Amino acid sequence: MPGLTRTLVRLIGILAIGCALAGCGESGSDTASDPSDTTGGTATSKTPDSTAPDGSAEYSGHYSVGFEVSEFVPCSSDESWWLVGTPELMSQVQSDEPGRAPTTPVFVRVRGELSGPGNYGHLGAYDRQLTVTEVLEVGSEDGC
Repeated sequence: MPGLTRTLVRLIGILAIGCALAGCGESGSDTASDPSDTTGGTATSKTPDSTAPDGSAEYSGHYSVGFEVSEFVPCSSDESWWLVGTPELMSQVQSDEPGRAPTTPVFVRVRGELSGPGNYGHLGAYDRQLTVTEVLEVGSEDGC
């Protein structure tokens, strides 16, 4: 068994070094992007509902949370965005409705800053990252 443990430790070390060299921990893509581009490059992406002087904007959509999941799907869009914020804000966007599973999408309206196109979140599986600065509405209805 000690040989197996030593082999696993070496394998994990090799994977960590490979990931560091490949930039696995970096969010975003290597290509230059315009952070003010909120269209996501697709015709179906939702543009901000409103923009504030500080550059943040209002977004509406459905939020799902779970193990390695923090997914925001804007209304009228096929994109998935990684949603982040302070622990206080993130607890506000999670529905406390009795009987609702945590992974069930809930309608939210938030104000935040949207990244440029790239690879964000767990395994870079999300098109953008939305950093929440204010929670405006949380509801179980469709809302879009």
